[in-house]
Amino acid sequence: MGGRDRWKGFAELPDEVERSLRDLDELFARSGVQLAYLFGSLGRGESSHDVDLALLGGPKPIFELRQAIVETKKKYGALDRVFGDVSRFKLADVDLPGDGRDAVVTQALVDAEKTLTARLGSDRSRWTWGRLHVMEFVHPIGRISALAWIFNATAPPTGGDLFTVNNAGFDRKTYRQRVVASYRQIIDLQEWDRSVSIHTTGQSGLPFHRHYRDFVPMWATGQYHPMLFNRERIQQEAEGTLTLAPP
Repeated sequence: MGGRDRWKGFAELPDEVERSLRDLDELFARSGVQLAYLFGSLGRGESSHDVDLALLGGPKPIFELRQAIVETKKKYGALDRVFGDVSRFKLADVDLPGDGRDAVVTQALVDAEKTLTARLGSDRSRWTWGRLHVMEFVHPIGRISALAWIFNATAPPTGGDLFTVNNAGFDRKTYRQRVVASYRQIIDLQEWDRSVSIHTTGQSGLPFHRHYRDFVPMWATGQYHPMLFNRERIQQEAEGTLTLAPP
């Protein structure tokens, strides 16, 4: 297994960094290490001594491997630029069963199947991300179960996660969506009345009003409503007029 195959990080290692780590790669090969995860700024291809290293597999005890790395660092000055002060270099070992990486991947699949079966049933054709990744807009009063249908709103299935463009972070235990883009707008500076926007959950704050939660499906499916600026257009599209008169 070559260095580029063995080393994993936030980005592909620059050539000069890979050359500096080549001696460690040979050490890991002799020690039976299967994968080395490189974190910190160095893993992003930046020049720094901010390094975290996590190793998968290998029969040699972690303290022996750490000492071997320290000795390698002393022997090859090129590693100074990579690790700097060894006291700032953190090493974590992941204890793998006898079959190593394959056993870990297999166990992960078994655990995933158990979780999905428990949550979504045995019919795999119905295992969809949208059934787990649900966004529910909960009103403070809606936390009372008997009143939830009045005050709360549940969005149609949504995709994504914390790392997608449409940020949709979720709870790691329930998989329910917890992070949303609560307001979106696209402004046309050449023709303002072509601008659009959307927000959750609706324009009205009155639970039984037709506009209390009508934006939810539009928001969840990436739709928008017109965002008008011209007074004449606004009057043409107005649904009603609310007049506030002093007493």
